[in-house]
Amino acid sequence: MTEIDPVDGQEKTVEVICKTAQIDKNQKFAQYLQEELLIIEKLTKVVGVVQCHGIQKVKNSFNNDALEQHVILEFCSYGSLHSLSVFTKPYDEHAAFIVIRQVAQALQNVHRENILHLDIKESNILISFNRENQFQTNCGLLPLEFKLADWGVSRDLSNKQHVLNKQNLVYHRGTPRYMAPEQNVNKPVDDIFKVEVFSLGIVLFRLLFKCFPFSTDNMHEEARDPNFLLNFMNSEKNLHKVRPSNECILLLKRMLAYKQSDRCSLSEVLSSDWFNMCEFRLKRPEILERAK
Repeated sequence: MTEIDPVDGQEKTVEVICKTAQIDKNQKFAQYLQEELLIIEKLTKVVGVVQCHGIQKVKNSFNNDALEQHVILEFCSYGSLHSLSVFTKPYDEHAAFIVIRQVAQALQNVHRENILHLDIKESNILISFNRENQFQTNCGLLPLEFKLADWGVSRDLSNKQHVLNKQNLVYHRGTPRYMAPEQNVNKPVDDIFKVEVFSLGIVLFRLLFKCFPFSTDNMHEEARDPNFLLNFMNSEKNLHKVRPSNECILLLKRMLAYKQSDRCSLSEVLSSDWFNMCEFRLKRPEILERAK
């Protein structure tokens, strides 16, 4: 399909992918699909989100009584962060920063729309081409953009029914190994947006260490330990012998804090000492020269 480029006003070809689902009024899936479509529509034009170019209802080609929903989405030609990370060594801090900064900013934009993603992980972070980023030092002078995708378990906090019961809203929603501790037990949720900070912390940890920070069968006990990160780095689990900077360690500990009250917010992530340090280092004279 084609659209007008906002930069130069010229018509350009846009690659898209079509997500198709059959609508059956007798199935709960129809309701879930409708909720996801409403969220996708609400997030149209939100920076850092895979864009929706249209939604169509058409008759099933084999059954005229059945309807299909076609969601036309932006095609991200470089795949997902998961597919990229599988074949790479652990990211250095600057490479991890470039990814996490874009995702954190995208997530902040989504939260401003009162939307919770609830399934932040590498396979839901897609990579597209963005020519403007090759001139941005914070993007590592790479023409890549990391975008949030897949809103299947997301929730709109503008929905009064969801606001009335915050615990049920996040309870067991998402991918278990990326869930915040309060999502696995029936505990009060004070700041509902902080569940996403925990998931983002897991992504950052995996980029740096190429593994999960907590075991599946002992997650709560390990996460309660304030020295969990130091214990991990000194154990055999740290296969690549990674030693992050003190600023990075401090941020990871705050993002992965067991108690919500000890966990940082997204705005605190974006203004953390580690972010400031990485931004400063990416503005070295030799890098600025390459950006010209």
